[in-house]
Parts: sequence; structure tokens; C-alpha cells
Amino acid sequence: MSGAFGAAALELHKRGLAVIPTGKDDGKSPLVKGWSEWRGQLRSTVEQFVKRHAGANVGVLTGLSRLTVIDCDDENTLADAEQRFGKSPLVTRSPRGGGHLYFRSSGERNANLRREGLNIDVRGVGGLVLVPPSVRAGVGAYRIERGSWDDVATLPRIQAGAIPPRQRAQAPQGAVSGERNNRLYSALLDSAQACQSLAELALEAHAINAQFSPPLTQAEAEKVARSVWSMKEQGRLLRRGQQRIPMLPIELERLRADAFFLAAWIRKWHGAKRGQTFALSTKAMARDDVIPGWGRRRYMIAIAELRAAGVLTLDHQGGAKTGDTSLYRMGAPSEPNITRHPPLRFPLSLALRKVS
Repeated sequence: MSGAFGAAALELHKRGLAVIPTGKDDGKSPLVKGWSEWRGQLRSTVEQFVKRHAGANVGVLTGLSRLTVIDCDDENTLADAEQRFGKSPLVTRSPRGGGHLYFRSSGERNANLRREGLNIDVRGVGGLVLVPPSVRAGVGAYRIERGSWDDVATLPRIQAGAIPPRQRAQAPQGAVSGERNNRLYSALLDSAQACQSLAELALEAHAINAQFSPPLTQAEAEKVARSVWSMKEQGRLLRRGQQRIPMLPIELERLRADAFFLAAWIRKWHGAKRGQTFALSTKAMARDDVIPGWGRRRYMIAIAELRAAGVLTLDHQGGAKTGDTSLYRMGAPSEPNITRHPPLRFPLSLALRKVS
């Protein structure tokens, strides 16, 4: 039959590999449903897929095929991966220059090593990889570089300790749907940082969901993945340990760049609670290089603009004695009659000259 899936699917299945047709815009998205919940695959199922999707690309379900595949983004990473995981007799190349190292599974789950600075993904239980002779439109074809599919039967296992242990979301037996949703959502917030596409994040969602007892439906797991991916696309996804700093649209309208930047930094240091006082010393901030490259004069100008806009209020004027620092509190500019403040000109006002 014509097409990658029609040409290769049945032969790959004969070698013990579970295959599904993939396609859509990226050429990688599964064209069938329910595959993450399969416990095996009949030849008759593949035959039906061939009839319906002969022209599709070929995806191999790594976990169900008892494979662990090391997915490398580029040539250099491929060489590093062989040193870390071991040499495989079966290596395929992806159209963008990366490659896949094939190993016999020891139960490895999906993981990535991007936090270690390596462009490597591990495709294990719950994973999916595209294989030759798949072709991605406008990108190129997958090909076998070393060995053949006959080597699947004698693949080695990866070297012990090559994959660092990773804590995945766990659900107790009989967990209710809401609890599983929350745990999956929290886990994907972390995983999404390293994923390059929604399809990749969905695969991660299925791998995590497979550990729940009972698991969510495939549709529900993918719904959570889409929600998290939408957050990433909108820039609302924070890395672990990062802080969200709220800023009002009116502040963007009224404040120039330095004043807006300083307001964000003040909220990072002191929070965004209005009415709570805190100390600001331009001398100390300049001395400690709190904002790299800023001198005391620059802090003074930005503070004066924040005060003029009503974003920052002086509660106590410091300077009466050593250690007497000015105290401020955050406010919000009034909504009516929004006007953009003109740039401040020297000489500075008396109020500015008194800022500590």
C-alpha cells in the first residue's frame, strides 16, 4: 500500500512493535484514540489502521513495544547520549538532524534531561516516537542510520543510572477524579517547560495518568494537557520557584520604563500588599547593585516618578539620624483622567532631593 504506514506498519508489528498512524499539521499527532490505555495490539487492529490511514506516518508506542528510546535533538547530543546510555545497534535519524537510540525497556518512563543542559528526551512507558519511513511535510524524512529492525529482538538495556530518578505525580488507590485532575495539572505545570509541542505534553500527560489507579480517561488527560499548554503559549507558565509580579494596566500607561521596572522590583522584594510600609534607601540599593547598572540618581528619578503617579507613597522621610531610612507603601494610581507623565527634568524637586 502507498504511504509510510501502509508500507511499514504490518512489518513492524510482526517484529513485536505496537504502531499507530500519525499525521495532522505536524505529522506527529496520533490519528487514533485510546492508544494510551492499550495493554496490547492485535494484528487485525493494525490491518484496519492500514486500510484507513495508509498514507499516514508511523508512530511506535515505546512502552507497549517494550522499548526505551533516547530522543536526541542534534548530532552532538547523539554522541553524548551514546556515552551516557550505551551504544545501540539500532539508530534512526530524524529530519532535523537529531536521532533515536533504541534499547530494550527496563520499565523506564518518559523523562527529559533538559534541566541538565542536554537536549535529550527519554521515550518509555506512555511514549511515542516516529520511525522510518515517515516523512514530515516541509521538514524531511526519518531514516535508519545503523542496523535494521531485525535488531529489535536483541537490543541491549541502557546503562544503569543513566536516567536520574524523577518523582512523578502519584494517586492513591481509588482516588477521586478531582484529585487526579489536580495532581496531573500540577505535574504538567513542571513538565511543560521542557516540552516543545502540545503533542509532546499530551504524551507526558498519558505517562503520568497511567500511574493513577484508576486513571482518568484519555480525553480528560488531554484536556488537562491543553489547559497547561495554553498557559505556556500565553506566557503565564512559571518555572518552579519563580514569582508572579502583578502590574496594573494603568501603571503601564502612566509610567516610563525605569519607573515601571522599579515598581516591579519593589513588588518582588516587598510584595504587592497596599498599606504595608517598607524601607527604601537609594544609597544602599546603588551600593549593593540591587538592579545591575543603576546608580543612586537613577533610583531617585524612578522613585520620584512612582510617587508622582501615586504608585508609591512616602510614609516617613528618613535622614534625621544614622540608620533612619525613608519608609514607603505601595498604592495604585487613580483611574480617572489618565495622562502620561512627561519626562522629569533637572533640577530635581525638593521632594526628590530629600529621598534617602
